[in-house]
Amino acid sequence: MNLSRILLAAVLTTAALAQPAPSVPEQPDAHRTKAQLVSLLGRYPSNLEIVLANDPSLLTNQTYLSTYPALAGFLSEHPDVARNPLFYFSDFLRGASFNSARQLRDAIDAFVEVYNEKAIPFEWIKAVVHPTGPRVNYSYLCK
Repeated sequence: MNLSRILLAAVLTTAALAQPAPSVPEQPDAHRTKAQLVSLLGRYPSNLEIVLANDPSLLTNQTYLSTYPALAGFLSEHPDVARNPLFYFSDFLRGASFNSARQLRDAIDAFVEVYNEKAIPFEWIKAVVHPTGPRVNYSYLCK
């Protein structure tokens, strides 16, 4: 369990650092929409914005959004949020610095608690794994 949380933190940190700068939508009211979204997300659990920033596919998942009816309504009125999540959620991906391992652990625990509401453990069921060398061409991977 601890290893999975460490790996999750490494992936999230790497993903946040590797993302390109968000492009500003051409709509004149994009900044107002962003401010409204931030205000709306303030009414929900504090980690929801981080979950949505790290998995933008949830912005179009009606099953997930049914838990947050006001957010679902807002997203249906502003489809540009789902089309350009880097712009609208860029503020939530910044500033993830921690002064201690305990702070990092607490942040990961909070993320896992919100994101994995119905998580089940993964069990490796393959008995034997036959290692192969790296493939030279992409076409070999498609076979």
